Amino acid sequence: MIDPRLQALLEDRPAPELEAEAAIDEAEPDIVGPVETDSGSVPDTQAEDTDAQTEPADTADPEEVRRELISLAVEANPALAPIAHAAREGVSMGGGGNVRASSTLRDAMDTLVPGPDTAPDGGFRTVGGWLSADNSLSSPVTEVSPWFTVSHWQWLAAKNMVRRMPVELGLVLPHLFISEAQVIFDLKAWGALSGDGQITAEAADMFGAVTGFSELTVYGTVLLYAQRRTPKKLPAVLEKFGLSAAVRDVPRVSFAVGISDREVVTTLVNNNTVVFARRLRRIHDTADAAEAVLGLLDPQGIWPEYPLRTSVVLPGTVADELATSAATAKLIDAEPDEDATDDERAADAALRAGVRKGARKILAAARTPTAATDAIAEIATSTVHALAQITVRTNDVDTQRGAPSALALAFLRGKGIVASYPSGTGPLRRITYTRGNTAGIEEGIKVLRHAYRGG
Repeated sequence: MIDPRLQALLEDRPAPELEAEAAIDEAEPDIVGPVETDSGSVPDTQAEDTDAQTEPADTADPEEVRRELISLAVEANPALAPIAHAAREGVSMGGGGNVRASSTLRDAMDTLVPGPDTAPDGGFRTVGGWLSADNSLSSPVTEVSPWFTVSHWQWLAAKNMVRRMPVELGLVLPHLFISEAQVIFDLKAWGALSGDGQITAEAADMFGAVTGFSELTVYGTVLLYAQRRTPKKLPAVLEKFGLSAAVRDVPRVSFAVGISDREVVTTLVNNNTVVFARRLRRIHDTADAAEAVLGLLDPQGIWPEYPLRTSVVLPGTVADELATSAATAKLIDAEPDEDATDDERAADAALRAGVRKGARKILAAARTPTAATDAIAEIATSTVHALAQITVRTNDVDTQRGAPSALALAFLRGKGIVASYPSGTGPLRRITYTRGNTAGIEEGIKVLRHAYRGG
């Protein structure tokens, strides 16, 4: 609750208790801390002079109330004394109620709280300078944080101990959500930093595995359509700039799987939390990666593989038409619930029938075999519970040399997981649909790695 004396000052009137005190001639204000004398000098806040007494002040005067509040602030925190001295004559209130601060007061505040003007490299604070801010006034750290966060990772990257978070894990602005002292305390408690503040070899290997140093790294993003939120309505002034497309109503989680010489390292990023898991290698690198991906997406094994009799291979042009045609581009991610009306159920059935008809028309024009047409039409009209998109990186080339490509894993409600991935380029480009089991995922990873190398 706001101090009534401060409220009175803001309203330019005496506080109720101060009005009562002003009515008593013998009343003396209880002023502590530095007090400005008639000569304009300010006595030392540490001096004790019992003989010198201040003249009784008219506490009904808002100016005196302001001085008293400043004195109380200095008594509570002596470090504010430089600001208090400057604030005595450095604060005024304009006619519109705006508080104005003099340049002297601003300089005193900048001295106590360094801002961007005093940061390294001029007007912009570098990450290193920002992270090395003085934390001597912060509360002592006594407890370990419950989770490793993006702030811990960004601190390690700013100190050049690890690579920055890969862009595949999502765009995260460099910001500390916790204090630097807490970050250091946590990393030492978790064994990521040694006693002298250097990253341990074990931690360096773990971070390196998911940031491109391993022989094979798999990155993925999971779109959780089953948990779609109600879309937020943006103000009209923002919609005209196209910002509605930036508002996400489908939750997403990013992950990475790094296959090093001896370990499989997985990391999962959800909002600000980062979760690492490690295990020893068991089999071939692509098989280990496929097993880790499936274990990460379906840890309890409740999703079966989609029952395709055999893999279906479509020309790239046909797959592109299926993805862009008005009749088939609609992704079905919801079903009528138990309380749905007859009209809602009829609309859902009509939507699926339209997608099925459009898919069959496109596939028939491409002379696709009947079995393949039936399988693709069934997939296109299924409800997508979640969708994972996976890319691959390998450390034996400096950059991706082939066309960008991704492995898709569609979790179809009530039917299972289907995998699809591209292969070839130009007129030879093909899209393969196969069962979403470890073998199907591994084959997709092999094709993506070959493409990344430019093969």
